[in-house]
Amino acid sequence: MQNKQIQTIEDAENILLVIENLFVAADDEKKKIEAEIANKEDEQQDLLHELEIADLNAIELMQVSKRLVKVRKERREAKDRLKLINTIRGYTDIYIRKGIIADTRQAIRNLENLKEEKQNREYTPRVLKDLKCAKKKGE
Repeated sequence: MQNKQIQTIEDAENILLVIENLFVAADDEKKKIEAEIANKEDEQQDLLHELEIADLNAIELMQVSKRLVKVRKERREAKDRLKLINTIRGYTDIYIRKGIIADTRQAIRNLENLKEEKQNREYTPRVLKDLKCAKKKGE
């Protein structure tokens, strides 16, 4: 991964927004993945009960078995994503307790203020009053 240089206010703002998203989204993503895993486990139980209780012929057994394998693979993928999120949360939780989300949001607001200040920049000449950039008296 290459380092992205911060050349403009927009560069800094984009980086801070990514950081904020990392800290805010980790918990939501964990809950979403846990719900997905629970759903896959319920699907798995349904299919196992189908194998146990239903009187299936060979083709039906094969179809249910294929579905069961597919559900198990989807569950495994979700569990792998959960491990990734839990690893990230180990990092993010420490900084969340220290207030990084509020600090990051404040930094984003500061950048917005800086951008606004830059757009509304004025100058009052000390000597040369006829300059175009001069702030008019009474403004």
